Order: sequence, then structure tokens, then C-alpha cells
Amino acid sequence: MHFANSLLKQIISGQSGYYIYILLTDYPDRVSKSLKRLGFWRYSHVSVSTSLIDSDFYSYVGKKGFRIEQPAQHPTFRGLPVGCALYAIPVTKEVCESATKQIALHTAIAGTYRYSYFGLVLAYFGIKHRLKRQHTCTSFVSEMLHKSGAIKKKNSRRLVTPENFRKLFEKNLVYKGTIKEMLKKFNAFPALK
Repeated sequence: MHFANSLLKQIISGQSGYYIYILLTDYPDRVSKSLKRLGFWRYSHVSVSTSLIDSDFYSYVGKKGFRIEQPAQHPTFRGLPVGCALYAIPVTKEVCESATKQIALHTAIAGTYRYSYFGLVLAYFGIKHRLKRQHTCTSFVSEMLHKSGAIKKKNSRRLVTPENFRKLFEKNLVYKGTIKEMLKKFNAFPALK
């Protein structure tokens, strides 16, 4: 378990400014385990949020497609602890508002998109992809970061695996451990109040 205490205290107290949060998770199911082993990844899923207060994270998953995820809903997976890493990317108020708007716009049309298994294969091989009306968790989060202006580097558009996110935002790590422990630490989540 790891906490970047100075930033964490600022975030919890609300004195830290604006952030976009990236949550990497590691579900202990067969697909996730296989992806991690084959790709040498530490995590198998990524989601994005602009607020820890409402605890909603947004992403794409397998058969379900677009999902609004709440970490409090899955502190364990089939009884096993879910590993995670939370990153806080400092942004301006305008970028944070833009990211919130981009996520809301996508949420409104998410029914017209589906999860891309082919995109998952391309991601495994490190091939940048942009498939029409299809997303993987990584392509969706990458798109939200770029559309909002949180990331401007052209080479970062190749954020195709959870491992790419982990490496790019390594210095922005605020928590590493299990979701259950994170929820205890971040008592700002409404489900724990």
C-alpha cells in the first residue's frame, strides 16, 4: 500500500486546485490475468474522473460497453481484493471543466458506441487505433484527456495500454494498493459517509 501523503492531504482537504483522476485497476478474472501476463502489464483496466467527491469514474468494459463505475461498488471481485493505482493530473480550471463536459457529451451518446475487442488486440500489439463508434477503456480515457486539453503531446496519443498510462503518470501517483483500502483512505466517497 502506498500513499503520496502531501498531495493526498491537499486533495482530500480540497485545497489543491483542479485534477483529472486516472484509476488503474487489476481485476483478478481470467481475461485480465491473461492480458497482464501476455502484455507484461501491472493493471488491466483504466477509467477517468474529474472529481473524487461524486466518486464516478467513466470507462468501457467488455460486453457492457460504456460504464459509469463507482469504486465502492467493487472493492473486491469474486471475493478477491482488487488492486489499483490512482493518479491525480493537475490541470487548470478550464481543462477540468472541458474534461467534465467531454465526459458528459460522451455519456449522452454512449449508446451509439460499443466495446472494441479488435481494439483490444491492437492495443496488445501497441498499435494506435481509432475505430469508428468503438472504444476500449484505454482509447476512451486517452480521447477524453486529449479532447479536454489535459494532454497535448502528440506521442502521448499512443496511450493504448494501462501500462502506458502508468508510465506516463508515474509522478502523479497518489495511491497504490487495493480499492478497499483506497475507499477507507478517501473517506470523501459518499458511500462511506
